[in-house]
Amino acid sequence: MWPASDDSEEVRQFGEEVTRHERRQPKLMSVTDPATERFNSRLKALNGAIEYWEGEFKRCHEAGGETGTEQADLNRAEQAKQRDTLLKFKEGLTLPR
Repeated sequence: MWPASDDSEEVRQFGEEVTRHERRQPKLMSVTDPATERFNSRLKALNGAIEYWEGEFKRCHEAGGETGTEQADLNRAEQAKQRDTLLKFKEGLTLPR
């Protein structure tokens, strides 16, 4: 049988390591930062594209261009669909509370 003092010291050290947030946080951030930056960059690009196509839709609509209006609306809808998919992906990464 192992001495109780050895077991308690091992458990104590394990407990300290598991609950040590400050040492894990920088490592976790360094691992997740590149993916976070890619996500934010993609989201920003999609939001910009949606705004652009909304502007094109308004411009074509005011000019009376039915074909241009339809094309702009299709492009805007496609960008919005991609953004929604990206946001649903993000929701799936969140841990339940």
